[in-house]
Amino acid sequence: MAIFTNKEKYKWDFVNLGGSSRVRISSGEDIAHLAELDPKMWTVLSCPVTGLEIDDKSLAYMDADGDGKIRVNDVISVSQWVTGMLKNTDLLLEGKDSIDIENIYQESPAGKKLYNSAKHILENLGKEGSVITLADTSDVAVIFAKTRFNGDGVITETTSDDADDKAVITAAIAAFGGVADRSGATGIDAPMIEAFYKALADYLAWKEAEVEAPFGDKTDALIDAYNALDAKVKDFFVRSKLAAFSPDSTASLDVQTSSIQAISTENLTGKTDEIASYPIARITGKAEIDLSAPINPAWSAKFNLVKEVAFKDKKVLTEADWAELGASFGPYVSWKGAKAGACVEPLGIDKVKEFLAKDRKAVLLDFVSQDAAVAEEAANIDMVNKFLHIFRDFYRLLRNFV
Repeated sequence: MAIFTNKEKYKWDFVNLGGSSRVRISSGEDIAHLAELDPKMWTVLSCPVTGLEIDDKSLAYMDADGDGKIRVNDVISVSQWVTGMLKNTDLLLEGKDSIDIENIYQESPAGKKLYNSAKHILENLGKEGSVITLADTSDVAVIFAKTRFNGDGVITETTSDDADDKAVITAAIAAFGGVADRSGATGIDAPMIEAFYKALADYLAWKEAEVEAPFGDKTDALIDAYNALDAKVKDFFVRSKLAAFSPDSTASLDVQTSSIQAISTENLTGKTDEIASYPIARITGKAEIDLSAPINPAWSAKFNLVKEVAFKDKKVLTEADWAELGASFGPYVSWKGAKAGACVEPLGIDKVKEFLAKDRKAVLLDFVSQDAAVAEEAANIDMVNKFLHIFRDFYRLLRNFV
């Protein structure tokens, strides 16, 4: 039976089920006019977006306000949106997971976007014909796998055919780790390009300001040994001065025999820390270390390195000698501490210079701009996925909702 009311301009068909009348949704026009249906005539006023016998993703798309519930207003909003996309709204009753894109209504801005994006997806996938399916839109990485620009502002090695461009992209990814492209590949974006070329310039400037290592290729090892010994050697000189000031205290300032006796019956390989706490050399009251005399075994390896590299022509080490050695490291240590662009160091200085000389920065940034220019088109891919989910499942929901 058909019912007209003064408030309603649209003619609804009703069916009697279990003694109560329910609206029968039997055409696309019915769906398009849901906004005119009196809320009191709806069978259900809300439902959850999970746990139903309908795809959760479809339900999430129908939850227009994203509150976790599908209410009457959500259904009305979706009905107006989806019917506005179709030339023939009766197609909604078929519950198909595919559509010939020629059935999309292109006279509206939203419909035109949907059509263009669906067509773009088919082209990217290399599909013939004009039918698009949910399977076609389910994997964004597959859609963009063969495209040069995909709207995410990220470029990959496949973006350019130029070997120099590819080399820069590869090197930048190695230096910074790269970012994920929509295609699933790893690429670089504008900030990373800027950072890469800054690192190249900074590293080159640092290398060109290089300070000669005072002890050649042994300098770094010598500095490490010196820093490890510094406090211990300085402690020796303080003890020696105090022993000279108070000769009677010499024995107490030196290593205590009682300390060694206390550990002598144990496995001394496990007593390294305790042995290291003893003075580095025997305290005699002379403010110098006899370089031919034994050194505390916990420190002997590092001390012997310093002695052989820096003091091989000396017989004794004075406090002034030690301070002078430390000062000699100053310029070299300062230069090393100012190191910049370390992330590109693995490239080697020759490659760094080559990248700067060829300077593909502007070209790569232009590629990023071209990629970003299609951002809206790429974003509409989700719109197609949303449409196909609703196209397939909306009528099924309505049969229970209304």
